[in-house]
Amino acid sequence: MTVRSSIPIFLILSLMLIPSCGTVKDIAYFQNKVINEPEAIEKHAGIVIQPKDMLSIVVSSRNPELVAMFNLPVVSYQAGSEIVATAGYNQRLMGYVVDNDGYIDFPVLGPLKVAGLTRWELSNLIKDRLLKDGLLTDAVVTVEFMNFKVSVLGEVNSPGTYTLNNDKVTILQAISLARDLTIYGQRENVCVIRESEGERIIYEINLCDVSMFNSPAYYLQQNDVVYVQPSEVKARQSTTDDKALRMTCFLLEKKVEARPVWKPMHKQPVYASVPSYVNGVAESVFKVGMCLPAGPCVTDDDVRYIVECIQSAIVK
Repeated sequence: MTVRSSIPIFLILSLMLIPSCGTVKDIAYFQNKVINEPEAIEKHAGIVIQPKDMLSIVVSSRNPELVAMFNLPVVSYQAGSEIVATAGYNQRLMGYVVDNDGYIDFPVLGPLKVAGLTRWELSNLIKDRLLKDGLLTDAVVTVEFMNFKVSVLGEVNSPGTYTLNNDKVTILQAISLARDLTIYGQRENVCVIRESEGERIIYEINLCDVSMFNSPAYYLQQNDVVYVQPSEVKARQSTTDDKALRMTCFLLEKKVEARPVWKPMHKQPVYASVPSYVNGVAESVFKVGMCLPAGPCVTDDDVRYIVECIQSAIVK
């Protein structure tokens, strides 16, 4: 049974303790998963280096004196100042910043074009150059990203920018860092905003569908932005009282067609410049009120059902 609205009446909510909205269908991940059937996982090719990336490049060899000329110094710092490494200071490895043309200036070897390479490809490039130029025959080159970060915004419990020490990061891991979506976040169309090679592209991922594993945005890249959109109910009632919002969600889940009270006329943009008499009553009703079904199409049984739903919400 769905009880639909006719002539609206108002329900004012002020001191109710009511449950959050959202059905299992709305919030469960991987809804079409297949249990106990192995599925091939496509190999992750790794992210490519871009301008403005900061890279850690360490060259190792059996002869530490020989490799010293290829490694940047370790810098010590204290309270914002930096000095050459000495005891008693925190230490960090200096990195190479990729310029706008995609180059770094590597000791002895000079400028190297690194943009568009993975870190493993850059490692092989430096190792081959050292061997070809007769500088090192047993070099081990380790390349890592020093400023790999992603941002998670919108309806998550802990939005923010996260700096990571692992460049194989999935959208699920990023959402986990943000302590999962709130109950009001849309699972069906999470946006991933990506900038690469002078272009911006926006992907949409459905967390409820296992097809997300095949999305080009499932594995995140440096500086990706993950945006979780609010549900329709949350967006509609962003300026209303939380109790009224939760009651509306609860009634919709019970198939009772509830909706917010219309915004006061003087609050609507089209009437913003029109003179109005304001005493605060309309604003108060808008924040804590909602419309319920009423009129000749609503039967006595409908009324009893609506009342029972409201009572059960208050009791909970």
